[in-house]
Amino acid sequence: MSEDTSWENDMAKANEERQSSSSASDFHKFSVGEHVMRIMTQPVRKESRFGYGVCYPGAPYCDPAKLQQEYEEKAAAYELEVNAARIAKKSAAEIKMIKKPSRTNIELKWSVWALVRTIKDEKGRLETVNEFRIVDLPHGVSEALLALKQDKDMGTSFDNFPMPYDVKVTKSKKEMRGRAWTPKDVEYSLTAGQIRKPVTEEEAADLEKKLPIQQILERMGEKARERYEEGNEGGSDDHGGGIEYPKDDINPDDIPF
Repeated sequence: MSEDTSWENDMAKANEERQSSSSASDFHKFSVGEHVMRIMTQPVRKESRFGYGVCYPGAPYCDPAKLQQEYEEKAAAYELEVNAARIAKKSAAEIKMIKKPSRTNIELKWSVWALVRTIKDEKGRLETVNEFRIVDLPHGVSEALLALKQDKDMGTSFDNFPMPYDVKVTKSKKEMRGRAWTPKDVEYSLTAGQIRKPVTEEEAADLEKKLPIQQILERMGEKARERYEEGNEGGSDDHGGGIEYPKDDINPDDIPF
């Protein structure tokens, strides 16, 4: 069987895009702590916009030109509001309270089926999970995973998924200086397990029962398209990682959120 290099190609393309544009937020639904898992499927690129959902092919709300237009309109409105405040002789403090517009970023994650073994929270409490879950890996974690896959010198390389060993994804709080910590002030690391052990026949059989990630993302895109075309722009309270999953053909027990 020839090696599937589509993930490597997508990662290379994504890195080029990130170097020429604002980086997407790596906000993830993982709790702060250590998450041990076996990644069972090849990561699939997932782009989404907060409040809208997955970027389906041709999604207007993900179009770079539309995003730029939206930003320019907000910037123009901001300038008008500031000028009006100055004409009204409002104080500098009042003018400073006018919210400056920010650019809307498309969030990039890499979706996988993973067999989550354990979760250790920031207080050291260990929870045994042993469940298949859909996991949206932040781009940096997927990048580290690709490095493990390709590193023959360190003995972490492998050819196909499921991976031959478990990994630990650690989400930790950044050390803040001069300002208060927020939920976005986190960082991720990925550590390879030391023991190579194939998945069991039972685990492999359970994986076969799961709907492929690509199909899940396509259905999520269809749901996002329906909402958008119905005029529910910005109607989702999701952050891109927990979009409403299609209910048919998917066991609710498979949904991690």
